[in-house]
Amino acid sequence: MPRTAPAADLARAYAVIPIAGFTIIDAGTASSPPFQRTPKSVHHHAGIMFTFPWNSRSRYAGNRDHDGPEYAALNPESPGATATRAASHPVTIRMLLNHSSGMYGGSPAESPTLDAIPLAQRVAGYAKVLQFEPGTRFFYGNADVNTAAYIVEVVTGTPFERVLDTRLLKPLHMNETSFCPTATQLERLPTAYYLPNGKAKALEKTSITFLHYPLSDCRNRYPVPAGGLFSTANDLSRYAQMLLNGGVLDGQRYLSAASVDQMTHNQLSEEVRQTVPLSAPPYRMGYGLGWGVSLDGSYFHPGTGMTDLRIDPTHRIATILLMQSTAPASFSARAALIDASDGKYATPQR
Repeated sequence: MPRTAPAADLARAYAVIPIAGFTIIDAGTASSPPFQRTPKSVHHHAGIMFTFPWNSRSRYAGNRDHDGPEYAALNPESPGATATRAASHPVTIRMLLNHSSGMYGGSPAESPTLDAIPLAQRVAGYAKVLQFEPGTRFFYGNADVNTAAYIVEVVTGTPFERVLDTRLLKPLHMNETSFCPTATQLERLPTAYYLPNGKAKALEKTSITFLHYPLSDCRNRYPVPAGGLFSTANDLSRYAQMLLNGGVLDGQRYLSAASVDQMTHNQLSEEVRQTVPLSAPPYRMGYGLGWGVSLDGSYFHPGTGMTDLRIDPTHRIATILLMQSTAPASFSARAALIDASDGKYATPQR
């Protein structure tokens, strides 16, 4: 396993938290310096972990065929279009997981916050109209993620959050990961920041604008598979280690090797892959089943506030970013930090 990097090796604004050989990068600010955070700080990372329940088909999807039809849909010019025509073929589970379904990113029912209504009602507003023929282009959207999660609910007869908790979180001892953190956990929630405009010279504090407050109000908040998870660096490191081990952790297999292979390798045709952002060299991005993938073998899933989980099986390194900032500079910082981590701590390929 790679070592962890000392904080002094990277930019002053960032700290690297040592956890079990992982590089855990945590951002700080003048008012909330990085050294005040720990591996037990609770972060909102949105949908980084949605990827799990669908990738062992026989256990979590009731043996549903990834390529079997789920429902027919229409193909309009815009979400509010009245003139529509029948799509040439139905949307499939595989299309949901590789974001080629043609669905728009969300629906008006998800306003003002994503967690205002139950998952079933949210999904009912999706897929009545499509923006392109299913399977012909890539478009990342929360509707795909939430629809796939709802299929889990229908097939298992169990709420998605309970499936996630009983089949992944508890077995992996990820005890501080949930859609509804407790008031005590929220005392360890770092402040998020944003840049109010292009001329601003200082970051300002912000809330999670698409979730209802208080965040511990489980009676009036509904789980959001595509953007509502909270977790800690400790918990995420266990999830990452399981993936880095090809689906195994502490001697227990959670995913078959075949499932890990499918979900972490490109599942788009070359024509569709070319519609993925950064698909051209040198990045050569594609999409697997629930994961963004690079054709060099690494795979990743970003979350809100510049959080990110990236796995590189070739060089045996997992990088977890928990930056909690939406400032434009965060994007370049992310790239620089991952490059620094790879350059110093990735295990050379044999």
